Amino acid sequence: MKYIFIDTNIYVYSAISSQKQHQIESFEKLRKVLENNRAILLVPEIVRVEFERKIEGLYQRIKKYFEDLFEEINTGSDRFKLPPYLDGEKKKLLAAMRDIGREKDKKYENMKNEINSLLSLDTVRTISLDSEIFIRAYIRGLKGEKPFKIKTEDSRKKDELIEDVGWLSDALIVESLISESRKLGGENTLIFCSNNVKDFAVQSKDQKKHLIHPQIKKDLKFKEIVFYSNFPDVLEMEFEEVVSKGTKQSIDKAEKFYSGSLLDLIRSSARAYATMQAQLAPSVEAIRQLQSWLNLSVDEYKKMPNLMSGAEINEKEDREEKTEREEGNTEDQ
Repeated sequence: MKYIFIDTNIYVYSAISSQKQHQIESFEKLRKVLENNRAILLVPEIVRVEFERKIEGLYQRIKKYFEDLFEEINTGSDRFKLPPYLDGEKKKLLAAMRDIGREKDKKYENMKNEINSLLSLDTVRTISLDSEIFIRAYIRGLKGEKPFKIKTEDSRKKDELIEDVGWLSDALIVESLISESRKLGGENTLIFCSNNVKDFAVQSKDQKKHLIHPQIKKDLKFKEIVFYSNFPDVLEMEFEEVVSKGTKQSIDKAEKFYSGSLLDLIRSSARAYATMQAQLAPSVEAIRQLQSWLNLSVDEYKKMPNLMSGAEINEKEDREEKTEREEGNTEDQ
């Protein structure tokens, strides 16, 4: 069975959609994975506590930045002092900022609710904190084992958005996962996702990916541990067949009618593209896209027959089924 762990900051940044790789859409895809029973999400209690604390604090700071900026423009501070002939533009700007603020409040609540709803699914397992986990986390720190880190002057600088609460939270996460792994047994895979590669991971020998840190790996009772620093990569690499199921079904349906040569495969791909484009025949741009994918020459495309729309594909399927039934009746006679 695959078990997924997602670090706190990924939940937080996704809730505010602060970075390209941290978007709420990824959690909508994760929901599909969990609802299809393809994995179980492990959520240490410390992650839930940190999420509630950090998300509210972070959003209030962002909101205050926005409100302060609004006030500076409205009152005409030295930084935003506009001449009288721009009063009309100033009013429009302030009205737009009010709209943006209301929209951001609404979006924030929706995203927070989406994540909280996800965490209530049956395929989500909360790992409760207990005294043993606390003691083991503290001992891990005394030993200087990862994710423990020695503070330097540079590392003491606070993150501008998320306040560093020290190594203990990370150690509680690790010890929670270790505790749960002992209950699960060894025939499972852990997918560990965190952008904190300094404390949880090491770089592979070929420098192409990160691996879970050996000081953490030695205590986790999983048959395999895969480390990702980018959450969308988890979905693409581990559960591609689930999150892109609709696309695959469209392609399978089109390819059902064609087989044999490479050109036949191109035709079926084009027809699948047509089906996914609201059952309209693909445009010239679609042809160019297919040409780019398969690196074929224009001359080869000229040999292709007229592409079929989604409706035509369905008609062809009906005709073939009717023919099969008629042939079957003839054989019975």
